[in-house]
Amino acid sequence: MRRVFVGVIALSVLAVVALGVSRTAPAQPKVTEVLIGSVLPLTGNFASLGQQYLWASQTVEDIVNNDYADIQVPLGPGKGFPGLGGAPIKFIVRDDQSRGEQARTIVEQLISVNKVHWINAEGTSGITSILQPVVENAIKFGLYDTIEAVTICINASVSDHTLIITVQNPFDATTSIPRQGTGFGLSSVQRRLYLLFARNDLLETSNSENVFITTIKIPQSHDKSDIN
Repeated sequence: MRRVFVGVIALSVLAVVALGVSRTAPAQPKVTEVLIGSVLPLTGNFASLGQQYLWASQTVEDIVNNDYADIQVPLGPGKGFPGLGGAPIKFIVRDDQSRGEQARTIVEQLISVNKVHWINAEGTSGITSILQPVVENAIKFGLYDTIEAVTICINASVSDHTLIITVQNPFDATTSIPRQGTGFGLSSVQRRLYLLFARNDLLETSNSENVFITTIKIPQSHDKSDIN
């Protein structure tokens, strides 16, 4: 299962990198090495996720820089980027320690010091990975027992130095029958928020007019402005 997950990540990174570099290539015709800044949680609460993305990045680097004629994926056949004269790819990996504020500093260094051409942050930082199980939960219950079109709304705003994210999905208590294991996703989010901020009041749920609403509050302790 781990190999499948890593493979999916690698294919996604390949597609994004291929598209992104192809768009920036005309402005940099003499690039000898394509530098990709990768910000990952290699230590801290989300190190297991970061490690899988690290393996995926290593897989991408191997596929791009070597000739795999039999692998029908973006940039598999041939070596390097054909639009850049075969320039190889190099991932510059930095550990954000599962801390959102650390990730911001690292990105600034990758751009100003390392002069990377692309920032690759796969959404596994300590902050962004919190949202994944909430959205999965919304899809699970929003699509349950229906064949009609379903809308899942995700909204974000900042108030009083707090990032507020709401996820809304249709919910019918008469058809959404709880099964064994239901609720683990949200309980894991509650646990992650406590580990990050030592607070138990950052996750709220409500059900109004057949709409289930999950609200996540993320303190922006290092942000002095409500404009993001």
